[in-house]
Amino acid sequence: MRELHNVISIDVRSPSEYKEGTIPGAINIPLFEDEERTKVGTVYKQICTERAKDLGYKIVEPKLPHILEQIKSASQNVDDNIILFCWRGGMRSQSLKDYCNEMGLKVVYLSGGYKAYRRLVHSFLSDITNIPEMVVLNGLTGVGKTDLLSLLSERKIPTIDIEKIANNRGSVFGQIHGGNQPSQKAFEAEIFENVCNNQLNYSVIECESKRIGKLYIPDSVFQKMKTGKQIHLYASLKTRVDRLIVDYATFPEERLIDAILHLKKALGRNKMNNLIDLVNEKRFDEVATILLKDYYDPLYGYPTGKVADYDLSVNCDNLNHAAEEIIDYLK
Repeated sequence: MRELHNVISIDVRSPSEYKEGTIPGAINIPLFEDEERTKVGTVYKQICTERAKDLGYKIVEPKLPHILEQIKSASQNVDDNIILFCWRGGMRSQSLKDYCNEMGLKVVYLSGGYKAYRRLVHSFLSDITNIPEMVVLNGLTGVGKTDLLSLLSERKIPTIDIEKIANNRGSVFGQIHGGNQPSQKAFEAEIFENVCNNQLNYSVIECESKRIGKLYIPDSVFQKMKTGKQIHLYASLKTRVDRLIVDYATFPEERLIDAILHLKKALGRNKMNNLIDLVNEKRFDEVATILLKDYYDPLYGYPTGKVADYDLSVNCDNLNHAAEEIIDYLK
C-alpha cells in the first residue's frame, strides 16, 4: 500500500469504528451504521453466522448503488488507486470490492484490514531504530515554537507538530482553542505516517512531556526527544506579550476568564481577580505580561536570553531569521 501513488483509502467500517482510529486520510463510507452493526453482531453471537450474514446482506443490498457513487465521487482521478478496508480484511471489504469490480469500478481491498495496519504501526513505533534523531525546540511561552515549526516545515525541514496532531496546546489557555483530542490509535498513526514520509535522518519537534492531554507520546519517540539535539529559543518580553495577544485576545472574554479561574491555586485569589478585571477592561497587554511573569515563566523555567547550555540558542524576535539560523545549524 505504501508503494502505491494516488491512493484513495476507503474505510467501510461503521462511524464509531472510524472515529476510534483509521488510516490517516481515509474516507469513511460505511456499509453499516453503528446501530445496524450492533444488530448484525447480536444475531451473530446469539443465533448463528448464516443468519447474521443474511441480515447484513438485507441491510446493505439497497445501499450499494449509493455507496458505489460515493466511492466514485471520492476518486475523480482515473489514476487513483482505490483501496477498501474493514477491520480484518474480511467480508465487508471483500464483498464491496467484488460489487465495485462487477459494476466496472476497479478497486482492491487491504489484506488484513485496519487490524494489520495497527500491527504495523505498533511494531514500527516499538523499534527505536525506526525513529529519526530529534531536534528539540525548548523555550518559554510566546517565543514562537509552534510558528517556528510551521516556518521550518514550509522550508522543507522535516517537523513533527505534536501539539497539532494531539489537538492540545498544553496549558489552561491553550485549551481555549477547543476541539476534541483524537484517540491514542489515531495519534500514533499520524506520528507513524509523519516518520515514514520523512526522507532525512532527523526531525524537528517541540519539547513536550510524555503525556499530552489524554494522549501519550510513544516511548521510542520520547526517548529520541530526550537524547536529541536541544535548541533553546528566546525572545523579548514585549515580543512574547504581543504573540500571546495575537493568539488569545480575539476569543470571547468569558472563555479567557474561565481559563483564568483555573489558575486560582497557582496565582492566588487577589491576582486572579485582578486578571479578570483587566480582561473585562480589555487591557490584554497587562494580562499577558502578568501571566508570563507570574505563571508561565516560573512554571517552565527556561532562560530568558542567550545561553551556552544548549546545542544552539536562538533569538526569536524575528521568526524568519530564527528559522534560517536553525536551518544553517542543521546543514
